[in-house]
Amino acid sequence: MKLFLLTLGFGIVSASIYALLSVGLSLQFGVTNFVNFAYGAYLGVGMLLTYTFSATLGLPFWLSMVLATIGTGLVSMFISEYVLGPFVKRKKSLFYMLIVTFGLSLILDNVLQIFYGVGFNEYPISQSTPITIGPFSFTGNQLLIIAIAGVVMIGVHLLLSRSRLGKAMRAMSDNSDLARASGIDTNMVTRWTWFISGALVSLVINSFN
Repeated sequence: MKLFLLTLGFGIVSASIYALLSVGLSLQFGVTNFVNFAYGAYLGVGMLLTYTFSATLGLPFWLSMVLATIGTGLVSMFISEYVLGPFVKRKKSLFYMLIVTFGLSLILDNVLQIFYGVGFNEYPISQSTPITIGPFSFTGNQLLIIAIAGVVMIGVHLLLSRSRLGKAMRAMSDNSDLARASGIDTNMVTRWTWFISGALVSLVINSFN
């Protein structure tokens, strides 16, 4: 039973990570209507940006994490605007966009390897000690992951249900052409969607560490 509860606790942590990834990918897919195969490569972008800010530039880890989250969001928005945007404007098919994003994933992975190599790098942080909560045992980072996942899920719900941007996202998800005809700035909504999805994927990988 003890082993089962410990495994269950680890499952909760893993589910929190997958939930954050799923939220970002679902937002992007709902607005653009194509799957971004390069989404996994954004994990590497966020992780290595944090490493650059913390280990190379010597900034505090939490500040590095915030800067990397913003930076990954900006990279995601830049890719949407200048790499994928021209294909979207030409009304390329869903299969065509899958091939484009798959190629983009390979390009991003190789660019990161050019600048950072293929070895192992470590964040300049100490390992946290386990914390026992009832029958469960978590590290401080694992509890942080669960907390961040809960806050983000609530935040995304409020964004989609209460904010003007969220309502515009939902309108584009239902019918982008109708949303555009109704006066919604679909380009702006798309940029914000890609920024949020990119920021979320960076938040996932950095909180995990």
